[in-house]
Amino acid sequence: MNKLKFFRLVLAVLLVAPLVIPPKAFLAGKREVIHLKVSKVFLSLVTPLQTSNIKILSPDGKINPVVNSGNTLKLQIVDSNNQPVTGFTLESGSPNVVSIVDSAQGMIRGNNSGYGTITVRRGNETSSTFIIVTKVNKGKGAKVLGQADQDISGAIYLADPIKNQILKVDDVQQPAIIYAGTGTKGKLDGERTRQAQFAGPIGICVDDRARSGIFIADTLNHSIRKIGFDNGVQTMLGTGSPGLLTALMSSDEMTFINPNDITLSSPQGVAVDSGGNIFIADTDNHAIYFVDFS
Repeated sequence: MNKLKFFRLVLAVLLVAPLVIPPKAFLAGKREVIHLKVSKVFLSLVTPLQTSNIKILSPDGKINPVVNSGNTLKLQIVDSNNQPVTGFTLESGSPNVVSIVDSAQGMIRGNNSGYGTITVRRGNETSSTFIIVTKVNKGKGAKVLGQADQDISGAIYLADPIKNQILKVDDVQQPAIIYAGTGTKGKLDGERTRQAQFAGPIGICVDDRARSGIFIADTLNHSIRKIGFDNGVQTMLGTGSPGLLTALMSSDEMTFINPNDITLSSPQGVAVDSGGNIFIADTDNHAIYFVDFS
């Protein structure tokens, strides 16, 4: 099993959760980040779908619940047969946007317009979803848009967190096409259109170098994914469940960690510098990671 070498420099604790990372700003300034020295982190081309028997739904059965700012909403926590379950706990990764009122009853409150993540836990099972907090205004519905980036040819790639897909626009006069993702919410690597599954992807960055590709902050999978120019999707970092790399915060010494143990929590931003190193906005952990692939 390949090991990852992590060097802890310092942890950037932000007052607000980081969403988008302009890499040049970090390279030019003296910002403090966690420096991750990485050696061969790619997992297998096709990995089994991580299954969970629980999921979060709105009262009317929708997978991305919407609540008006200032109001409460009782979520449905159901199993794979859509039957209600008990014995769960709820956690909010963005309490300034949406907070927990009564975990045992599935009750949440919308605080500020935007979107946050709610995670349900029952035993060893976890599942996360977006909660969209909006203000009713002239009948307009809430929209959640992912980020976009452009390749050297001018093509635009867009993350669609609601349809769990990556879109591509070759010509602004033509409709977008599906570039990656089956549309089914999940965490599955493989061929980009027929096999790969995403869950609420938000961050996106194109690295035009010959052996690189498109990096995705797969938010609800708590992972960083890569769409290679060979048309394969690979999971680079993240276990699929939210967590914090506590080993990085407990020692200034070099730490060895298994790639399958790397935990992120709802990352919403990813960027790549000219050397192929990656910056990750680990949103719900309020941290920035710099991943060194040299």
